[in-house]
Amino acid sequence: MRCAKCHSAHEPGANFCQHCGAALGLTEKEPQAGKWLLTALVVVLAVGLAVYFFKGILFPFPPVDQNNKPASSSATSARQAGKSAGTDKVTEKPVTPLAGTSLPAGKEIVPSPPAVQQSRLLPVGVVSVYDSWGNEIAAISAVVVDHAWVALPVRSCLGGVRWFFRFPPSGFSTAIDGGQWQSGEEVGLWHLVKPLDLEPAFLQPWQYQLKTVWRSLLSQRQIADLALRPDWQQGAWLHAANTALPDESGVLLQNGRVTGWTFGGWLGGGYLWGDPAGEGREMTVTVAEFYNMTFAGGREEQFVRALAMDTGLVERLQAILAGFLLAPKLDSRDVPESLQPANMLSEARALADELYQQGGFEQLIGLLEAEVIRRTGDFGLLKIAADACLAGRGFADALDFVEKTGGSLGSDGEQAGLQDLHLQLYQLWLEDELAKGELAAAAQVLARSRSFFADDPRLFLDGVELALAQGDWAGAEELLGQRVYPDTMAERADRLARWISQLKMQEGEIVIPFTPGSRQIHVTATINNRVTYPFLIDTGASVVSIPAALLPALGLKIDRNTPRFKVTTAGGVKEAWEITLSSIELEGWVVRDVRAMVVDSAEQVEFGLLGLNFLNRFQMHLDSDEGVLILRPQ
Repeated sequence: MRCAKCHSAHEPGANFCQHCGAALGLTEKEPQAGKWLLTALVVVLAVGLAVYFFKGILFPFPPVDQNNKPASSSATSARQAGKSAGTDKVTEKPVTPLAGTSLPAGKEIVPSPPAVQQSRLLPVGVVSVYDSWGNEIAAISAVVVDHAWVALPVRSCLGGVRWFFRFPPSGFSTAIDGGQWQSGEEVGLWHLVKPLDLEPAFLQPWQYQLKTVWRSLLSQRQIADLALRPDWQQGAWLHAANTALPDESGVLLQNGRVTGWTFGGWLGGGYLWGDPAGEGREMTVTVAEFYNMTFAGGREEQFVRALAMDTGLVERLQAILAGFLLAPKLDSRDVPESLQPANMLSEARALADELYQQGGFEQLIGLLEAEVIRRTGDFGLLKIAADACLAGRGFADALDFVEKTGGSLGSDGEQAGLQDLHLQLYQLWLEDELAKGELAAAAQVLARSRSFFADDPRLFLDGVELALAQGDWAGAEELLGQRVYPDTMAERADRLARWISQLKMQEGEIVIPFTPGSRQIHVTATINNRVTYPFLIDTGASVVSIPAALLPALGLKIDRNTPRFKVTTAGGVKEAWEITLSSIELEGWVVRDVRAMVVDSAEQVEFGLLGLNFLNRFQMHLDSDEGVLILRPQ
């Protein structure tokens, strides 16, 4: 619903504008043809408007069809010039009952007044709370009791430096200068600087023996004969939880007098007045003192200041980060949604990312220092800072920053992201040095990376490439054989294996001595980089063979799915199983993916046979007279 005069928005069912006092909801009827009809219509409209106007002064409630509308607890903050943030609606969480809860002393039961007295109209207005920058951060319906007092939930007042009460029907407006409130209380009774000059609603302590009526401040809704039982006490306030109490702003009445309040979305349950003080009521705290006690100097105040700034990226980001260096002043339940740490971190990341895109690397390095990352515990800011270090100062500084600040991240998800970033920086740094041909620098990076990622397959392959670039094919071959590589790296591993073979071919040959004239040439080879075992060179065998007894040492098994063949041995035809050995190393030369037969034969128990599928990887020169077999890689 909008005001026709000032166009401001209002709760559904409101009768008068909270800002200009104009009546709401009036529409004009089209004039009827004929003079007598026009005259009658003017009279009816005049009477109707008069009744409506005086009804609004005495009975500021919306139409009855709005009974079930919940209270709207607005807490709007204009955070940037020309913009307003949305309403922060706070939902109360369970509160532990206080020890020593007691009910106020019983009083003499007063007979109920006539029905007309119980339905007496209440002076209902609106309290608006403004922050230091003039933004209205809360607006809440309030009934004036004892001419000059209103009850407000503390949550609606947090961060406000100027509070005003307005009574739109008469245009009355006054400041609130203080009230009765103690630290820890969820509700305060606040004092109007100027009293409201209307027939007052009187405040009296709630009494257990009397019947209680709840009446809405926003509609004509009313609930009679409520059975309330306080469950805990805060100072002069008793809290009562009752499922019959609506989630709507209202008052609790006994004998036509106000004895308590409900605050809708601001607080759950009913808050009953338990202080017998009447006309002699005095303020215990000013609005300024309340602000200093609940908001000043805390994280939330700094966040409000930061969001209100209309300056450059660096200044706004610095102001938000400064808030995380301060301790929170509010209970987490009372922090408005816009000031929640998660939302402020999101704002900080957006500003930092924008600054990064503009090339402000040095500014980011200065702002996102180690202490800020430790206080925020945010991986997103850490990554932006690491990227800024990388772009502005290089890999070494980026890794120094990550290794110095990474321990402050708490959640498992953020730790996993940190590990990925940490490893990626080492991988990129090492590969960058290799691409530039800076082999000494690459060796230093590899050594440093092994302190954190000794088993990473990508770093292993980088180490193989470094060894090959240094001409150390034997070291490269040893490194390459120490890991099993994922499918995504198989192509690179094969390429490096071929490079190793090329270097070996360029370097020399394998010389195997044996007894001149002997028909048996004995060698020792290493299988799968695990087991060193004796072999016979057998040019008559088409494939390599090993005894079945060797399988457990190699960690290999055969089963019914293993291919099975009949083979001829010195002891006759035997059953054999076909497997693939990942590697056979002979005198420093490695042949990979070698097909082999597993033979279960008494004649071949203590040695294997190196057949042609292995020997054909070499050029062979056999001199029986000299007792020399020379194998040259091809």
